[in-house]
Amino acid sequence: MITFTIQSKYTSWDNLTKLERIRSRWWYLLPILFKIIGGVIAYFILRDDDPKKAKNCLWLGITLTVIEIALSIVFFTICTTFGACPVFEDESMRFMMHI
Repeated sequence: MITFTIQSKYTSWDNLTKLERIRSRWWYLLPILFKIIGGVIAYFILRDDDPKKAKNCLWLGITLTVIEIALSIVFFTICTTFGACPVFEDESMRFMMHI
């Protein structure tokens, strides 16, 4: 009798049917460019093929969104507290100062 040994990272036959496709690292650009929206889109596209990368994209989008909001709050606080806000000198923006 001849027996074959299959070496696999999976421990049972049930897991063999759930093979994961490794997706490209280019998917990380979606949350980098579009923050949480891109992270959610990447998550729903990648969740079946590469769940780890899907979760990483989602967390990257959430993290970048939180950082952007925090920096905006800090900038707004500094701007209003110290009066260091930029002044509009452009003619196209002057109408906004009179409203």
